[in-house]
Amino acid sequence: MAKKRAKSKKISKIKNKGISIPIPQKQIKTKTYTAVREIILFAILFGVFLLLYRISPKIGFFSNFPASSQELYLNLFWILALITGFALLAFVIAWLVLIIVRATKR
Repeated sequence: MAKKRAKSKKISKIKNKGISIPIPQKQIKTKTYTAVREIILFAILFGVFLLLYRISPKIGFFSNFPASSQELYLNLFWILALITGFALLAFVIAWLVLIIVRATKR
């Protein structure tokens, strides 16, 4: 004799449509503080690398190095300035998003 299959109960899933989960205000403040701290750090690094790129050949910082080494250091400072500049831009965008989120929660 064949076994009878147990009928499975259909479980209705509750869908979360249009209901947003509130983010605690303290969490937004700490994220904003972290973003500002990282903005300051990357702005300082960007400024230092850009300054080294622009000023070092003029003051003779690499006068003891061969010409190929001078170009290598200049390219290194330029690439580091670009990387820190893009990271700075990303943190500024994240900070603006956090400010907008905080303004809409009030």
